[in-house]
Amino acid sequence: MTQMVIITGLIIHKIEDHTSTTQQVTTLTTDIVTTIAPDISTRNEVYNLGKVDILDDFCLSGISWALDRVGIENSRASVLRHVFSLISEKIPSLDIWLIAGSPSWQLDNRVTRYQKLWKALKSAGIEVSHAGKTLEVANTKEGNLKFFGAKLLSELSLVSAEKAIEDNTCSYLLAVPSDIELSSLLREGWSGEYNQFDHGLVKFVAQNNGLILKAFGAFDDVDVGFTAIGHPDLIRTLTG
Repeated sequence: MTQMVIITGLIIHKIEDHTSTTQQVTTLTTDIVTTIAPDISTRNEVYNLGKVDILDDFCLSGISWALDRVGIENSRASVLRHVFSLISEKIPSLDIWLIAGSPSWQLDNRVTRYQKLWKALKSAGIEVSHAGKTLEVANTKEGNLKFFGAKLLSELSLVSAEKAIEDNTCSYLLAVPSDIELSSLLREGWSGEYNQFDHGLVKFVAQNNGLILKAFGAFDDVDVGFTAIGHPDLIRTLTG
């Protein structure tokens, strides 16, 4: 079933797929394709979380924003600007953080402890600029270290944040209420598998009424963008 709806001057196609729990919305003015899954525990085209023990009392929804990388410079950065603006406008009570971590364990030595996470990224040519509050913790295990950190993003941070996201598989975006403390989350740490959400992070945002976002689209993929998971009410607010 296809409907054409005109909202504030934009033409939006809504495609209802009766063979899955997915709705697809294409905004023609930007070519960013928005796909919505009301329940990601069932078959859908956004992200298949499956039957995992996240929360018992409600399901989680998902939404993805995709843009064809062909012929468009900095495609993922364009999607990130769109998503940042959308969350800031629709749910202004949420702060948007970049969180990142060490992809592997490192030897515990003076150089590693000095550089930690953000200095190590800076030495590799990746510096997240114009950020607000910055957090960083070290996790130790059998003489090795992993670092996890968070930076509060502003609109001016987005280009450099996208670069950090592209080069770090342990990176996510979190949109959480401003009174939520992230230090315990950083001490716990998380995994960084490609195209897979860490279940601990998903549970954290579900419990704190937030959103978690992960980038998708490798160098040989046609589309790039972001997938977000959160409470159904938040996903509906973003699309309302």
